[in-house]
Amino acid sequence: MTHHSKSTKKSCVNTFDEFLKLVDYSFMDNLNADPSANSDGDNHQARQVFSGHFVPVSPSPLKEPEYI
Repeated sequence: MTHHSKSTKKSCVNTFDEFLKLVDYSFMDNLNADPSANSDGDNHQARQVFSGHFVPVSPSPLKEPEYI
């Protein structure tokens, strides 16, 4: 028995900019942010969250990021 399959060429992502073009955050449309979160994104303190699915935070830059 032989199996014939289409050969598909998978593209590789080589840079972070290429990765960003593929990112899909549509799942966030169905989640609720914590209503107690600060609107400026300064929510870096550990705390218990009683309502909401996530706490929005402002990003912290990495000193030496490396794409793997």
